[in-house]
Amino acid sequence: MESYNPELMDICEYLRLARRIIYKLANKYGKNHITKMLKDEEAMGNLASELMFADMKWDANYKGVNGPINRFTYRKQRAIWAILAFINTYQKRRFISLDRLLAKGRDFLQPHSNVASLKETVQYCCTKREAEWINLYYLHNYTFREIGEQYKITHANVHHTIKTALLKVRKEIA
Repeated sequence: MESYNPELMDICEYLRLARRIIYKLANKYGKNHITKMLKDEEAMGNLASELMFADMKWDANYKGVNGPINRFTYRKQRAIWAILAFINTYQKRRFISLDRLLAKGRDFLQPHSNVASLKETVQYCCTKREAEWINLYYLHNYTFREIGEQYKITHANVHHTIKTALLKVRKEIA
């Protein structure tokens, strides 16, 4: 049997290795993210590139905080960075699309079928006041100051409450 030699690996082997690593880490990072990553060619290519980079940059003499690091530990570390980068990018894309959907206003929201589910999500994970303020701000074009005057609180408090409520909505959607 031939001994392990990273210089002989080609991109197909790195892609297979990337797929194996993703399956091993699925439970740690969530199966829904991993499924999306397996379907995304760019994400798979990035992970395979990170594994190649790990092989190229790995130094047998490197000592980490807890002692020497072997090639496989270094590969796994780089793979985890690539997976986390994909998850963060994917979540940002979803959050941005939610913000755009809410920012378009009522004229944009009404003809779409996902408006009802979005409103239900807001009602489900936000308090009555938060849901009402989101409705006033995004759908009725009130300013933070106008909402604050109506409820006799500062506009900064309104801003903070709406942003916190949107984080709850984003977490529920993700």
